[in-house]
Order: sequence, then structure tokens, then C-alpha cells
Amino acid sequence: MKYIVTLIIFLFAFYVFRAQDGLQYFNSIREKVGLIPLRQDPRLDRAILWHCKYMSYTHELTHKESPGNQFFRGKTPDQRAVQAGMNCRYVAENLTFNQENSKDAIDDLISTVYHRFSLLSPEMDIAGFASFDNYYGLLLSNSYLDSLCRSFTNDPDLVSFIYVTVCDLYQKKVPLLDYVEALEKVQKQNADIIVYPYPGQQDIPVSFSEEEPNPVPKCFIVGYPITVEFNPYYHPLLPTRVSIKLRDSKGKIVPGRFLTASNDPHHKLTLYQYSFIPRNVLSPGEKYWVELKYTEGGVKKKKLWSFTTVSFPAIFELNGQKTIYVPSPSEFYVMVEPRNCRDTVFNHLQVKYSTDYFNVEFVGSLFLRINIRGRKEQFAQIDLENGYSLRIIILGE
Repeated sequence: MKYIVTLIIFLFAFYVFRAQDGLQYFNSIREKVGLIPLRQDPRLDRAILWHCKYMSYTHELTHKESPGNQFFRGKTPDQRAVQAGMNCRYVAENLTFNQENSKDAIDDLISTVYHRFSLLSPEMDIAGFASFDNYYGLLLSNSYLDSLCRSFTNDPDLVSFIYVTVCDLYQKKVPLLDYVEALEKVQKQNADIIVYPYPGQQDIPVSFSEEEPNPVPKCFIVGYPITVEFNPYYHPLLPTRVSIKLRDSKGKIVPGRFLTASNDPHHKLTLYQYSFIPRNVLSPGEKYWVELKYTEGGVKKKKLWSFTTVSFPAIFELNGQKTIYVPSPSEFYVMVEPRNCRDTVFNHLQVKYSTDYFNVEFVGSLFLRINIRGRKEQFAQIDLENGYSLRIIILGE
């Protein structure tokens, strides 16, 4: 019996440590963006951990649960949060899977558009983070709303108020003014404009893919998105005539799609949220400049900042058939450029070689790291399913 108790304590400590580790890394990003750190909440930890267990059991990445299995805790994220002890239903759930660790999970989530807005919301101040069997989740909420729901009782003298249904019990409704005040208590602690990549950020990925739902329908892979959110607390007058332009280090305009609440195909963006999604993958090791323009209260305003994409030593670009000559031994990188935004098979490959040693592995979704060793004129051949091929020939010892 004591061994079972010891095992339970060990597993509990293990999951708590992983949750703290993931949340600590996430908060380091939020701090650089200008947001307050999220406080770890054990109720949100429980809710998201059980959902990760549910997804592992069903082998499905989903926000919904169905009754009938041992890990079921509620059909929706808000129901699961309430079941875990939360007093309010105001939660945002973010999920990913097949990641190496907590850091990769956070990086994967924040590389998207819709999930990023959720993660960098200026209205959240508490969170739970969990992982189980390669499924990862973040569940965010607002502590002031939680306290409001815990202490508030319906008052018949407040019948003239507009009510908001946000509490654990649906019959418990809070006045709209109290609801807004709870959100503002967090909003005022955060930056007036939340942008990502943040100014001066380094090692930004060159591409973005695989968000569900897809903000760029019919496209599988595009350039890394830029997002902008105006904090309502500091922008009571809704900014108008908003535009985002992206330029490379030479000043050349990068073409892309400007996503707003009015043209968002899935109607997820608010009037305060904007995104620019480059049409093509970005160049590695390049410094890009973002120009945000908007009008507020009749005054034209502008914000300018830069970020730099990830770079690798000894990099070659592959966008068709290519032959390269390298010394032995060599380690170098190859960037596989998609044929177009619908290219989904560029990362499937076949290899044949006559060299003494050859190894190739993907670094991210577009880069190959290659190690080769052999004698003069020995070769290695990489063929990708989209028709690209790379032939590597040894120059000599």
C-alpha cells in the first residue's frame, strides 16, 4: 500500500513540475510582449490535465468530450473548468500534440493566429498547463471574474441592469458593468498594443501551417503571421483605418493577407484584433520590419518594429532539382521551399547514398540537417514527393 501512495505522490509531483515548467516558459514570452505573468491555478491545472488524459484515451485532439469514458469531465472547456472547482465559465482552452516537450508545445501554439490571440489575451491572469502522453493543453481564465461569481448573488434591486451569464450556475447572472470592471482590472495591467513577433525578437520561424480552423483556407503552408491586438482599456475609441505592412531588410514589400474581423473566414477575430499572414514562407536569417498604421480619435498614428527570422550555418535552398558539392566530413542545412501554399508533401523524402556515412533529419517543417562523410565522388540523393531532388557529391577527404 505504501508503494502505491508513494507512486501517486510521485506522479502528482511530476505533473505539477511539468505544469510549472511550461507555464514559466510561457510567462517569459508574455513578459517580453508586455503582458503580466499568468498565475498558476490548481483548478485549471486539474481541468486541463484530465482533458489531456481524455484525448490520450481517445487518440483525438479535440475541445469536446463525450460521456462514457473514465476521463470524461464535461462536454466543453467551461463545463470542465466548473467541474474542477472554477466559479466562472470564462475560459480559453489551447491544445496541441506530438511535441517533444513543453517549450515546443508553447512555440507550436503561439506560431498560429487564433490560438495566439487566445494565449496573449490582455484579459487573462490565471492559467493551468498540463501534458499527458504527448498531448498538451493550456487553460486560461480571469481571477476577478472568478471572485465575482463566487461572491455575487442575484439582487432583485438590479433588475434594470444588463446581465451576463458567465458563472458556474447558469441561473447566476452578474451585471454587465461588474463584468466589464473585472476584465478591466486585468486589461489595465497590460500593454496598450500587443504585437507578435515582439520588437527585436530573434529566431522567428519562417513559416506557419496546420492550425485548425485554418485562417487561410486552401493553403497548407504560408509565412509566419504577424498579429496585433489593441487593448480595449487603453483604446476606448475603436481604432479605424488599421493597416499592417511587412518589409524585408531591403525595404521590399512582402505580399500577404490582411486578416480582420470583417474578412475572417471563421469569424473568430474581434474588432480589436488584426493579423498579417505573408503569402510565401519568409527568408531565413532576414530582418523584417512591421509598420502598423491606424487612426484613433481623428489622429493618425504609427508603430514600427522589427524581428529576425531563424538562421542556420551553411544553408542551401532547394526549390527544384539541385546538385551541390561538399567536403568530407560536412554538416549543413537545406531549406525546402514549398512549390506553393498548398504543398503538403514537401517533407516526405526518400534517400539513397554510396557514402561511408549519411544522415538527414528535419529541423522544423522546412529545414533539413544533413551529415555526410565519404570519399571523393561518392554521393547521396534525396528525393521529395513533390518532385524536388538534391544530389550531394563529395569533393574529397
